[in-house]
Amino acid sequence: MEKIETASLMKKIKTNYPEFVITDEEVDNWHEVLKDYPYFDIEDKLKEYLKTDNDRPPRLNHLTNGIKTLAQKYDESNNYIVYCNLCNKKMTLGEYNNHYGRCLQVQTLWKKSKNLGKEIPREEIEQFGDDILDKLEEKYIGEPTSIFTKI
Repeated sequence: MEKIETASLMKKIKTNYPEFVITDEEVDNWHEVLKDYPYFDIEDKLKEYLKTDNDRPPRLNHLTNGIKTLAQKYDESNNYIVYCNLCNKKMTLGEYNNHYGRCLQVQTLWKKSKNLGKEIPREEIEQFGDDILDKLEEKYIGEPTSIFTKI
């Protein structure tokens, strides 16, 4: 969350709870806690709080309780199970990001070997080291695509 978004949330609180104090220091303090959270998740939590009969302004823990930080959401998303659309292997999304470039290179070389009438089994190509794949690709395709493996 950006600091301006923190200030915006605090203004919404002030609108509903006139006794709520907003100072530059308070914005800094709130932002220090809220900066790691997605703005819209905290805003939704504030909307829920405003629907209650509570006559006191929300505290930070009222807004962050049960909300995941951006880092937590990222970590969770990397654990989603996905399938490579080239080789159909099952893996986590985090693994897929590293896998796809090499798999694309293997797929390209395998198809090229078929087109040249010297089909090399895909499983055999997969066992080649990156340096060998780069050399083969340079020889038969042109520019190596191994740049994708470094993304």
